[in-house]
Amino acid sequence: MFRISKKIIYIIFIIILGIFYRLIPHPANFSPIYSISVFSAVLPLEISNNKILKYFSFFIPIAILFITDLILGIHRTMIFNYIAFLSISFFSYFIFSKYNRVSKTKLGIGLSLLSSIWFFIVSNFGVWLLSEMYSKDFNGLILCYINAIPFLANSIISAFIFSILIFYSYEIVIKSFLKGKDVDNVELN
Repeated sequence: MFRISKKIIYIIFIIILGIFYRLIPHPANFSPIYSISVFSAVLPLEISNNKILKYFSFFIPIAILFITDLILGIHRTMIFNYIAFLSISFFSYFIFSKYNRVSKTKLGIGLSLLSSIWFFIVSNFGVWLLSEMYSKDFNGLILCYINAIPFLANSIISAFIFSILIFYSYEIVIKSFLKGKDVDNVELN
């Protein structure tokens, strides 16, 4: 009999959520991808017995972006988005590893908020660098960031909301409802 881990089911759910949410109409930059990038950094710490899944988890946000970008369209600044989200995953993994006694849920919420700011910095640098909308000087860069501030507000709000949903639902699903042999050692709280 083929048995799928409850963690794998939750990871698949997160991927489907990310893909679905990017494809439905939503406010600009209001997305779970910030929180998914941070959450993907928790998975290597939680999954010790599956090396492939352990290292794939860093690429969950990239997989979501790539699949949906194939549908939504390819653009010149995509590489900056990919770099931002991949760096968020690796940085979050470092923080979760270093501060392993701190609540992963609370840390995840804070890191998700910071990730929206990091994405703002990296993605808008890409817009400034690769688009013809702004002059290629310091004033053009500053204008690019100023014009993007309304998008930052949506990013921060969505990072807060989705990080609460993703981290607490993982805790509830794994610890409360799906008690089983493969999830007994979960320490997410």
